[in-house]
Amino acid sequence: PVSPVRTYRYVAGLILGQVVAGGAIGAVAVRFFGDAVIPYAAAAAVVCIFGSICGLLLSVRFTGPQSVIGMLLGLSVRMGVAMVAMVVAAGQQRFGTGFPECLVANYLISLVFDTLLAVRMLKQATRT
Repeated sequence: PVSPVRTYRYVAGLILGQVVAGGAIGAVAVRFFGDAVIPYAAAAAVVCIFGSICGLLLSVRFTGPQSVIGMLLGLSVRMGVAMVAMVVAAGQQRFGTGFPECLVANYLISLVFDTLLAVRMLKQATRT
């Protein structure tokens, strides 16, 4: 199994990478949507970071032959959080504000980070 210290390092790296990427996405969104998009871009980044952390911590719980199951459950949680946020945004008429675009961009970045970390953790779990 992956040690708790290593798990915290992975989570810290995940948060740092996504905060930097979320800031870059927010800066690009401001150029397209204006200053009014800043809270929506921040909310999209927070939603994706939350989903990534939950998915990563869930996937760590499964070890050995069930590691792939953990990765798939983590992916489902990460996607589920983003989907719920998109449905809530649609219900509150938030389309046209830049939120859906920022959410999709942040989700794709979080997918890259999470996949790299999950594969690394899976390799680490199978080595020990």
